[in-house]
Amino acid sequence: MLPRLFKEYLTFNRREKNGIIVLLSILFAVALIPGIWKQLYTSPNIEKVDIALELELLAEQLDVQNPGPLEFFDFDPNTATEKELLSMGLSPRQVSNIKNYLAAGGVYRTPEDLLRMYTIDTALFTVLEPWIQISGEKQQTGFNYVGDSKREEEITGLNIELNSADENQLMQLRGIGPVYSSRIVSYRELLGGYTSPSQLTEVYGIDEELYLQVKPYLYADTGSIRKICLNEAGFVTLLRHPYLDYEQVSALFRYRDTAGVFRSVKELKLLSEFSEDDVNRLSEYLVINM
Repeated sequence: MLPRLFKEYLTFNRREKNGIIVLLSILFAVALIPGIWKQLYTSPNIEKVDIALELELLAEQLDVQNPGPLEFFDFDPNTATEKELLSMGLSPRQVSNIKNYLAAGGVYRTPEDLLRMYTIDTALFTVLEPWIQISGEKQQTGFNYVGDSKREEEITGLNIELNSADENQLMQLRGIGPVYSSRIVSYRELLGGYTSPSQLTEVYGIDEELYLQVKPYLYADTGSIRKICLNEAGFVTLLRHPYLDYEQVSALFRYRDTAGVFRSVKELKLLSEFSEDDVNRLSEYLVINM
């Protein structure tokens, strides 16, 4: 009696079987909808940027140009040659990024600065870090006019505006030669302009001694500063600025996604990635609306 009862309730005809299949298909589709919706309508900002950067990093890993044995030695990324960097396993593209940063006036002041290059991931940095030696010695790339009384008379009346001066004008300063003048102009382009002559100490090779020597002959017109719109600038545009790193720009984009827009540059203080000093110096370069 009991088996017959089970058979009566658990046996389906062809129409009932088709109905069950359709019902299960509908339930399966409903279960997938939230995931598909999230993939299609997720905010396109930081997620797409992260994916693009990950793809570039993957491309770097596949860009194996030097299958031979690697050679490691102490090196300064500010002065290492392309051949030296390649011999330690860096790809041509990674080497190119390092050199382009220097050519634009950037400086590697600590080993961790290499992580600013998005093509260099943490794994590679961990391998290189023990070998990185940043030199603190002043480079003698300027002209030395100490003791030259005629030169002293020539520079006494100098009054150079940092944001409009070209390399030749800067080379009128004692201690500033073609290398330093080129770096000063390149770093100015990265910043968007100098807000104070004191920022010259951020230029590679210019130490406090040289800065104090040229300071009396310099001033900065802040009216010519090139501003960046905080609510509209793209990820790469912000990342190129010397005062912003990858973590800060990522946090900034997440805030834009959740809060909508910044109403004040001071709102950056709400983000743990920004210190008060960071916000103060960035306030000269960021605006809410252009």
